[in-house]
Amino acid sequence: YEPTPVFRDAIIAAYPGIPGILEPVFKSLNQVKLQTLNARIAFGGEDPKAVATSYLKENGFLK
Repeated sequence: YEPTPVFRDAIIAAYPGIPGILEPVFKSLNQVKLQTLNARIAFGGEDPKAVATSYLKENGFLK
């Protein structure tokens, strides 16, 4: 897994800070972390939004 955010030029023009905000989030994700998050959803039955929110909070990206 190598997640990379992709944005339309219009979005970057309107919100130029987005890439800088998301860069550390995407750098924090590696194959093991992504597989663990996916397993929580696929096999643990957790809600994808809840899994994402918990990851972001646990890693200091979201309050």
